[in-house]
Amino acid sequence: MVTGRLEDNLQPVADATVSLVNATDSSLIAFSRTDSLGKFSFNHLQPGSYCLSASHINFHPQWKNFEFPPEEDSVNLGRISLKDKTVLDEVTLRAQRPPVEVNGDTLEFIADISSTIDRGSIVKKLNTRFTFGTNIAYNRWVNFIHSGTPAKLIARQ
Repeated sequence: MVTGRLEDNLQPVADATVSLVNATDSSLIAFSRTDSLGKFSFNHLQPGSYCLSASHINFHPQWKNFEFPPEEDSVNLGRISLKDKTVLDEVTLRAQRPPVEVNGDTLEFIADISSTIDRGSIVKKLNTRFTFGTNIAYNRWVNFIHSGTPAKLIARQ
């Protein structure tokens, strides 16, 4: 017999699905649901290596490998903690604008720069790759000609 208990912060997880698979070939041996106390059990198992899968709609799935030795009648897997899906440890949001946008008949090259960067140095670098027109403004954007098409470098802060 194999027994155990599913819990979340020491509280029982009822009605979770618990599956038992053979560790060597991943074949399903048995499955069950936890009771109101979060307990589960499997009877009439042969000695061998097993993987236990515990899942519930509100929790991340959990896997536990274990051995059922021939000299034992039962194995108690103890408490198995499930992690709540609604609780996040850390959230990192990242967004990046595309490097080029077409805005009407103008190409906009996006340059995410800080206010400490000299915009004149950006123009000098671009001047090695593009032919500039006469309308150059250093405040927020630089208008220039790229392959005969009006273009604009937008400096975002």
